[in-house]
Amino acid sequence: MEHASSTTNERTFAQRVGILVGALTEPRAGGGNGADTLSKGVELVLTTVIVGGLGALLDAWLGTAPWLMFAFGGFALGYQVWKIVVGYEADMRAHENDLLPPQLRRKREDARLAPRAGDE
Repeated sequence: MEHASSTTNERTFAQRVGILVGALTEPRAGGGNGADTLSKGVELVLTTVIVGGLGALLDAWLGTAPWLMFAFGGFALGYQVWKIVVGYEADMRAHENDLLPPQLRRKREDARLAPRAGDE
């Protein structure tokens, strides 16, 4: 009798380990993973530095230092942050929609497609 419960416990342990390993190796919600996050960070920094560097070159050529460097670098940084925020919001909307039961998903899509008052 002890042997049967031991086998059951081992099977349960093996199933638990399998579930844990599966959870650790699956991509995160929204399709992102660590490599995606790293690439976004590198893109944020490099784009800002490169565009700011182009502004610095224009500043040296036009004699307007450091205004174009700040303007170009600030614009590039603002654009990169905006792009990350918009992408995150879209990923979260898709993830939230995946969590809804199918009946609510359809209702939400129908409500989004329905004409609003004054759109006639």
